[in-house]
Amino acid sequence: MRKPVEKRLPCVYVAFLIVTLLLIAGPKTEAQVSIKALTLGVVYQSAPESVVERFRSLVEYTARKLAPTGEIKSIVKVAANTAQLIELLEQGQVDFYLESPFPTYIINRTGTGKLLLRRWKSGMSEYRGVIFTSKASRITRLEDLRGKMIVFEDPGSTSGYFLPKLLLFEKRFRVAEKPDLSAKV
Repeated sequence: MRKPVEKRLPCVYVAFLIVTLLLIAGPKTEAQVSIKALTLGVVYQSAPESVVERFRSLVEYTARKLAPTGEIKSIVKVAANTAQLIELLEQGQVDFYLESPFPTYIINRTGTGKLLLRRWKSGMSEYRGVIFTSKASRITRLEDLRGKMIVFEDPGSTSGYFLPKLLLFEKRFRVAEKPDLSAKV
């Protein structure tokens, strides 16, 4: 039986940790010795407990590698959106973060963060968004979507929201957010 994704520590996180540790390894400086906590920042709109639990082992593992005696506390801070994560970074409440490409671009553009590593998602180095329809809809081309309601994934998702919406704009679609599925298109 396969373990749920939330309970597994995917290879991507192990690779992320190894590279991170290589970057910060070496003789300990006074600043490294005085670290009391290591805090990971993530953006998540739903119940923060589930994402905290999902990433707890990653932060604990990294903290153990930084201080094998267990002197560093590991923390996962959940931000409701990218703007809040930027505030946490600016205030020094977050040491590192994991985000998809578009939010990372925004964070780095403010000068608050700096891209060090590219993470793999669900064990894959690259992935793409897909637009799909029901066979019964008889939609076979992108142009057939005009006048139809389209549902996107989380607005913070690069592949599930930002890039598909950008594609529609490039094809001269007018895209307007609707309050619910029963709204007029």
